[in-house]
Amino acid sequence: MRNGIQDYEYLWMLEDKIKNVKDKLSERLSGMIEPGRRGIEICSRVVREFHEYDKDPNVLYCARKQIIEEIMDLDKSPRVIVQTNPLEH
Repeated sequence: MRNGIQDYEYLWMLEDKIKNVKDKLSERLSGMIEPGRRGIEICSRVVREFHEYDKDPNVLYCARKQIIEEIMDLDKSPRVIVQTNPLEH
């Protein structure tokens, strides 16, 4: 349960960091960024549908690691936000 709460907090932190970057951009650029989308893209690698999910713990740990790395990378310069359109998977 604790791991699930921590994963939720990581996703919230990623979305919050992306919102902060978005707020500093011009209106034209900020209109292309959806802060919650990146977390959904990463999570879709683990959970594809309600009843379809990957049971390999390494897949979950890799997704968690990627979220943490992207949170930390948004504090570095230059900042890069990855967002696919349409959503991955």
